[in-house]
Amino acid sequence: MMNIWIGDPDQYFLGKRSKDPPAKIIGSRAMDHADLPNVERLIRPETYEIFGDLTVERIFETSCHSMVQWNEKGEIVSGICICNYPNVPSVIPEDWVNWLYKLYRPQQVSERNSMFVHMLVWDSRYTGHFFKKLLSGLFDVTSYLEYILIVIPPRIILDDIFEKQMIKIPLNSENDHPSYQSIYMTDRFLKKPRLKIRRVVEEDNDDVVSIIDAETPLLKEFYGEFYVSEMIRNPDGCRKLIISEEDDKATGVMFINKNIDVDTLIDNFQLVPYNGLKKPHKKDLLPEEYMRPDSETFFSFFKKKSWDIESEGSSMIISPEESIEEDAEDEATDQLEMKKLEDPSMISFISDLPRITRQFSMYYESKMESSAFVESLFHVPRQTMVTSIIEDIQLEKIHIPEQPVYHGQVNAFVLEIFAMKHKMKLRESRNFIEAAFESFPDLEYCAILLPSNHVFIPLLHHFMRVPSKCNKDYPMSLYLTHRAALLGMISVHVGKPLDKLTLKKFLKRIRKSEHVLRDFDKATIKKHPDTYSYIFKWNDKIIGVIIIRVEDETMYIKRRYHIEDYIAIQNIPPNAYARILHFILMPIFSIHTPYIFSEISRLSGFFVFYYRLEERSLSSLTRTHPLPICLTVMIPVYPRRRIKYRYHNLVETDRKPKKKTESFSLFLTTPRLSMMLGNIVDSKIVVVGASDCGVAFAEELALGCNFIKFANLTLISPNGLPFDNDHNDLSHRMIPFTGRYCRKYRRELPTRVWVNIVYGTVITINRKEKYVTVLHQGNITYDYLILTCGMQYQKPKFQEELELEKKGRKVNTKDGWNVSLRLIEFSDLPLETIIFYGHNINCYCALQGLLEFGVDGSWITLIHPPLTECSSHDEAFFSDCEVYTEVMEAITRNNITIIMGWELINWKLEDTSKGKMIESIVIKSKGKSETISCDFLINFNEKTIGMKIFLAICRSGLMFDGQLVIDSDLRTNDPSIFAAGTITKYCRRYYSDSWEHKYFNRMEIGEKLAKIIRSFIENEHQGKDPASIPSKRKAYESIYVFRLPLIVACIVPDGYRFLYVRKCGKGTPRKIAIRFNIYGQVLITGCSKSSIGYFRIRLNQFNMVETITCFNRKNFEVDHMCSLWGKHESMLNNLKTRFKESLIVDFFEYFREPWALAIFYDKFNCLRVENRATLLSKTAISGQSLINDCVHALIRSKWDQIQKSDLQTIQSRFAGSVYQQEIEENLLDFLQFCQDDLPVYCTPDRLNELYEDNKNSRLYNVF
Repeated sequence: MMNIWIGDPDQYFLGKRSKDPPAKIIGSRAMDHADLPNVERLIRPETYEIFGDLTVERIFETSCHSMVQWNEKGEIVSGICICNYPNVPSVIPEDWVNWLYKLYRPQQVSERNSMFVHMLVWDSRYTGHFFKKLLSGLFDVTSYLEYILIVIPPRIILDDIFEKQMIKIPLNSENDHPSYQSIYMTDRFLKKPRLKIRRVVEEDNDDVVSIIDAETPLLKEFYGEFYVSEMIRNPDGCRKLIISEEDDKATGVMFINKNIDVDTLIDNFQLVPYNGLKKPHKKDLLPEEYMRPDSETFFSFFKKKSWDIESEGSSMIISPEESIEEDAEDEATDQLEMKKLEDPSMISFISDLPRITRQFSMYYESKMESSAFVESLFHVPRQTMVTSIIEDIQLEKIHIPEQPVYHGQVNAFVLEIFAMKHKMKLRESRNFIEAAFESFPDLEYCAILLPSNHVFIPLLHHFMRVPSKCNKDYPMSLYLTHRAALLGMISVHVGKPLDKLTLKKFLKRIRKSEHVLRDFDKATIKKHPDTYSYIFKWNDKIIGVIIIRVEDETMYIKRRYHIEDYIAIQNIPPNAYARILHFILMPIFSIHTPYIFSEISRLSGFFVFYYRLEERSLSSLTRTHPLPICLTVMIPVYPRRRIKYRYHNLVETDRKPKKKTESFSLFLTTPRLSMMLGNIVDSKIVVVGASDCGVAFAEELALGCNFIKFANLTLISPNGLPFDNDHNDLSHRMIPFTGRYCRKYRRELPTRVWVNIVYGTVITINRKEKYVTVLHQGNITYDYLILTCGMQYQKPKFQEELELEKKGRKVNTKDGWNVSLRLIEFSDLPLETIIFYGHNINCYCALQGLLEFGVDGSWITLIHPPLTECSSHDEAFFSDCEVYTEVMEAITRNNITIIMGWELINWKLEDTSKGKMIESIVIKSKGKSETISCDFLINFNEKTIGMKIFLAICRSGLMFDGQLVIDSDLRTNDPSIFAAGTITKYCRRYYSDSWEHKYFNRMEIGEKLAKIIRSFIENEHQGKDPASIPSKRKAYESIYVFRLPLIVACIVPDGYRFLYVRKCGKGTPRKIAIRFNIYGQVLITGCSKSSIGYFRIRLNQFNMVETITCFNRKNFEVDHMCSLWGKHESMLNNLKTRFKESLIVDFFEYFREPWALAIFYDKFNCLRVENRATLLSKTAISGQSLINDCVHALIRSKWDQIQKSDLQTIQSRFAGSVYQQEIEENLLDFLQFCQDDLPVYCTPDRLNELYEDNKNSRLYNVF
């Protein structure tokens, strides 16, 4: 066979080459989906010779790590994908180690420390010098990766660059044959030699001080230039200083100290799973609640139902790091023998590692015998944050306190200072921690305390974050790591029946572990071939277990969640999906979760792992199995807006679940995604107010960026998250729907997982000390305060000292309506006069809800306050007289009394056993006054700012000018306090009264604010001042532009379904718009009384849909109708022309026709964005660009409507051009991609399927 030379093709190229040198390579980063087209262009014929018939997209999705390099011009110059098994088809992935050692003679290669190159491509201009930097970049981001191997097919000769950077592994003597593959290997320590770490001596003072001074000059300012020398000269026996060297030059330094105030940490942090950072002692007293070990993971949030306080009695702060920990029986076994070093200034942790791990394995086994794994699940009640978490428990002759008491010695040391040179920051931090543990061989934990606004450092990837206690607000964040997490070998193997006894012992104290054991039996006995189990071991000791099942509902999940945002489904085999049933792991090993996922993928062949988090799993009382610890590395997936098929019995084609399941939040991960380590941001961000704006802000900040986790995000609201505790369909319908938030959406999105919920009202803002005071709760400190309270309906107060208890209510939330309905239902006295005071859509929506609740219409009186100047009665329904008239008639048909134009001016009270109650109200109109008896008053008159938050804002010195004043970055006059929503207004220097937030979509505003905050924090972590960052928008002090429409949907009296969608911004009065010829055209089908319903569409002067009004007794597709907004009438199948020709009788049925389904698809906007980019692009041929033609036409028309002649010219040039071809291809690709969800369109693939049987027919093959 002919040998193939894989080298630099330039030496064979005889053509003319550019003499300009290639741009310099400036860095490497993780490969992204957007890089794949550029990577694919680097593939050469020689690439296929080495790696076979590869597909870049498939390899990228199934790899563990992928990386690209780019040059100064931003061009991708190389790419590599590595995986944890060789790319040899004949080698079984789960058994590649035996294959390797049988044929070759590698050294120390194992599943844990080695990976194989599955794809390597590069630009030929960089052949000589790209590979070394690429390998170094891989080792930088993978601290446990020591060897990278590449398999070369037989008779392939590599270029010198591979020989220089890699070593060929020799074959065993009996296998030395040219038909065998060649394997090349590179070692981490060949690219980056292991740092020499030793103890600091007095002569190192200048080097150490310079390294620390580069990080912060504070120590040098406070202690002078010789503080290191003084520490060495005057040792205290507790502090140790170690230094790293490379080429005899100091590169890093670490100060560690075993003098640590553990008692303070116990008081402020959830350290029960870690035995209080003390060594186990026989006299330790733990409450029974703490002695029930759950290997579970929770995420920080506060949650409590008001009617569950008495039954549960306490509260919650749940954290991803908490789960299980071991206790030792004897302190003597805690000591590890360490090899005595000849040079006391040197620390050698390489040669002693095997013996240390063996001794620690024996010690660890003794701890497992008496392990006590603790579940930290607390519920915070509404009225107090300081509650007892333990009920009174009586045991024989033993008093168990409410809090654990530890008597053992301190079992941790603290890392005081860690500094490295810039080039070394991403390297060798693990070696430093290992050296630190060797400095204190008798201690097991290393702790780091950092201020909440600290910059994330790669060192923290080896640590677990410990949450603070629910009633504590400590100014520092605590991170821990355990000796066992760094020493020893972690392995994963398939569960076997023989493992059950050991596993049962491991799970003996985990509540509800019987479900885990039952599923383990299913997986091992093989009665259920779709269930698998895998055991995690540390030095042959069980530390965890996972049980997975084949996910056979992939299409069901795909249609309900945005899976495509994270993985390319078309590049993953259909049988490569699995559902996690149980994932139990000791928390000290949680830093190895990414590796565990990659091993499970290798052993099982699954690439995508789902976990369904059901609502009942969030409570210890209702869940049926332990929660998994792996959610920290999994990505929460947003739910999708689904198409509703209502045409000719068209139904979904996906297979529905075999059994009915409740709504769930979905988490997803793959080996590639789990290996992409995320950063934790500890900045304390406090959001005040659960308005649409505030909730959208919290969701975007918590879930918007997958690899940045905000661990200290708190939402303060009297009722918590909307719909969080709402189980009443009626109360859900008594407040209008505004486009996103509803009970179903809340069940499918895990916002509560990352957001702390504090039930209460803010009454004080202390800007100097940076904390807010919550009524009846205490103080909560912040780094950033976000005010999104919004305007609310308030109780009328005619006497300042009056506080009504029951019968005068302001209702702003679903929880408020829940309470009101219960008051009406369980009232001791008959409520025969219920008064609604107001004239808006909220009032009529609530009125219908009360009628559905069973209240007789004759008991209700509706009072319309006097109209303001230049207003009309139909403004309650957005100036639609047709809808307003029918609603008023419907109210009359329900025997509801309507009083028009009267103002509420006072009320009369009576003393009852429950306090002062309303007896009657006084109303006034045109100088006359009347008194009306009142049993229950509901105010919908006008929204204003709440008095408590108003006083807090004013007393804190924030600028308030009728509303809270903000700048263009939504920031108040305090740089740490931001605000958004209806409570705000822009500073007067912007002259932007018409751009106030009350005129725009609150959810879009909240999401924008979250992006601003994230940008501020990222700039701070990079050492940049956000105010000094140049920006085109900042140069002109312009405010942000918001574009999403305003949506209102509700049910009004008589069961009418009402929907109104309009353009955001301050509207132009109809008379003025008509006068200036900018109103557009109105298209209407049906009427309010007709059986087909009333549908009104207004097109603006550009024939774009500007407003939509739907009014019908029958249900209609609200999401579909909202999707019509902003579309051109030609996109709606030439709507305007068809309507003029009387081809459309009913808009409801018209938009249910199959042609419109693509418009309602949630990915349709992606197609529009892609087409817009195509139209705005320029061609390579000068003068043939469509955008230039449009600009010239607008200039000739003086930026008014384009002249008809120019329009015809542009249209004629577009027809048949590359633009039209590209748009048609985009459309076909879109329909092809979505053909499972849009089965009504005939795509090329479906056309081929239809004609598959007719290919050989003579009717289709004439010639």
